[in-house]
Amino acid sequence: MTTLFLSLFALVTIGAGTSLLAGLGAARHFATDARLAVAFGLGCLLLYVAVATVGPFRLDVASVGAIAAAMAAMAVPAWIGWFRHLCRLDLRASVQDGLAWCRANPAVAGLMAVISLSLLSLVVQGMAPPNDYDSLMYHIAIPRRDLEQGYIGPNWEQSLFSFFPALAEHMYRVALVLSGEAAAQSITALFGIALALGTHALARQLGLGPVTSALAVLMAISVRATVWELATCEVEAVLGCYVVLLLLAYLRWREEKSLGLMLLLGLLAAAGVATKYHGLTVALGLAPLVLWESVRRPRLLAQVLAGAAVALGVLAPHLIRDFIYTGNPIFPVMNHLFDPDGPDFYRYFGSEFGRPRGVLNLLRVYWDASVLPTYYFDGAMLGTPYLLAFAPMAVLARLRSTLPLVLVIVVYTLVWYTTMSQQVRFLLPITPLFAVFAAAGAGWLWDNSRWMARIAVVIGAGALALAQAGFVGIYSALRLPPALGLVDRASYLAGTPTMDGNFYLSCHWIEQRLGADERILSLLIPHSYYCPQSRAIISPALPGEEAYWLRGEELPPLDARQLAQALREHAVRYVIVERSRELRSGPASAPRIVIRDLSTDRIGRLLSPVLAQLDPKYVDSQSAVYDAAELAEALDR
Repeated sequence: MTTLFLSLFALVTIGAGTSLLAGLGAARHFATDARLAVAFGLGCLLLYVAVATVGPFRLDVASVGAIAAAMAAMAVPAWIGWFRHLCRLDLRASVQDGLAWCRANPAVAGLMAVISLSLLSLVVQGMAPPNDYDSLMYHIAIPRRDLEQGYIGPNWEQSLFSFFPALAEHMYRVALVLSGEAAAQSITALFGIALALGTHALARQLGLGPVTSALAVLMAISVRATVWELATCEVEAVLGCYVVLLLLAYLRWREEKSLGLMLLLGLLAAAGVATKYHGLTVALGLAPLVLWESVRRPRLLAQVLAGAAVALGVLAPHLIRDFIYTGNPIFPVMNHLFDPDGPDFYRYFGSEFGRPRGVLNLLRVYWDASVLPTYYFDGAMLGTPYLLAFAPMAVLARLRSTLPLVLVIVVYTLVWYTTMSQQVRFLLPITPLFAVFAAAGAGWLWDNSRWMARIAVVIGAGALALAQAGFVGIYSALRLPPALGLVDRASYLAGTPTMDGNFYLSCHWIEQRLGADERILSLLIPHSYYCPQSRAIISPALPGEEAYWLRGEELPPLDARQLAQALREHAVRYVIVERSRELRSGPASAPRIVIRDLSTDRIGRLLSPVLAQLDPKYVDSQSAVYDAAELAEALDR
């Protein structure tokens, strides 16, 4: 079922995107690899707009099926064109030509084979049960909540997260409705395939040869954090795909100056922002170049304004929605500007992870992100520093049109370093650009080395590649067995560590017993995807109090009798409590178990004295489930 869904998803999105690309008159400006990648990106953008329009009213099989049917109708002209091409194709001759090409180009063929196997592995790995922190907290948890309640609405219980841009999450909503969680994660791997195609096209656009272009793709998809994300519901790698497509569109527009390409540029810029607000930084990096072109040629100003209008039009529904609910169209970013008396949600991000912000630290940031990710940063890893080893030599390779890539890298890095939470995974959107430069540098080094130097290059590069392959292999070893059914779901989730835990066993126990009209009270941090979502009361707020954080308000005092009354009034059957969590930090990422202190939680401080008097109904290594009626009775004493 998952494989069928993914195949149809790719056919519909690429087909609809191809039709849109043809309507813009931009298809002829791209080679096949770029055209497929751009079409997929556009198709997903169309699907995002449709889900964002229909979803707030209804999210179920009927509504999503209607959207899929409309998208398929849009894809029909492209499908007809593909069918006609296949009918004219001599399959036997094509196979023979392909084999002959592989024999004539063994290095490229070998690299392409490794890339294909890697991407196929990631698609399959996505079919393993979700087990990464951000997905369990909101990337797939909030879509599950919307599916349970039958529409897309603000999830006040999960604080900021349901107000973030949601292009990727809308893809996951479609997958959850029509297939399941395995398909949701594997959609990210489809973006990985588009990223690979786009990176290849970008490398060719800059003048790299067939071998170095294929090497750029392999380097891009082998970044350790990228490998991890492409089989999850996290979104930085998805944004990386749109960054590459945006640069491709810009480079073609700079050469052709056509209105269709500028409109495409606006659509792809909007898609990046609709994936994650970090996309604004990428657009900021390209903006000076676009504006400079319009200054040099004033007739292009109308094109630039049209592209900006298209981008704003695509983003307008999301911006309006956030403004209606929060008073800030780009909530929670720069919230203090729109609500001076409200909270600044990113006030303390500048001091996160204990890293100084000096110039020296800026210069070594990519080295530290590779070799000391849990010491300075969030723990996501770039892996061995092969990008740093080869990218500087790209200066000697005499590539063309590198300024846009360099400007995006510099602007993005500076904004990330000075204003954002310094999480390594936030750098993933620009690692494909580093990969292009690194491949160019490696190619230059090979071409300009004698045979003894080449041996040294092979040994050094081989050591880096072997270490990176080990990182990649770890994720395959973890996720392929459950994805292929060789390890059962419970064993995988109970035995595979993840940040703060997944709480699957306790949540699954609850789901098997919770009645349709019953609720749970959750003291999990974060509340897990595997627990019921729409029927969960998430501490510290009780029903009716969930939006307290929006204005920085304090919750009203709560005593034991009031909590007992709330448990009965809201038909709470179970209370799930986090007991401990495993943390990994420091240079060696050494694990340590931390016991949860409930006294710091508004509801937990009331429950803590009575939990010791009661026997939990279910216990696992990190959580416990209690009967709410017994807790209410104990609170009343």
